[in-house]
Amino acid sequence: MRKTLKELPRNTKARVVDVAPGHAISVRLVELGFMAGEWVEVVHEAPLSRDPIVVECAGTRIALRRSEASLILVDDSPECSGVQS
Repeated sequence: MRKTLKELPRNTKARVVDVAPGHAISVRLVELGFMAGEWVEVVHEAPLSRDPIVVECAGTRIALRRSEASLILVDDSPECSGVQS
């Protein structure tokens, strides 16, 4: 099922589908490794506000604001997240 990275539950793997174009941070997110086909997982959320979140993508852990994570579209369907490459 497609959703934004912001909506992805903790400890759930998903594949990046796209990064929303036209935002100032979009190019930087792609440079950090959020490219179509990459695996991504939310590994930590800040207590209380749950902002920022820590995600693992392309072998790197990155802290993102939820507003930034909302620009990243992911797919966590069972056939997509069953086997990690």
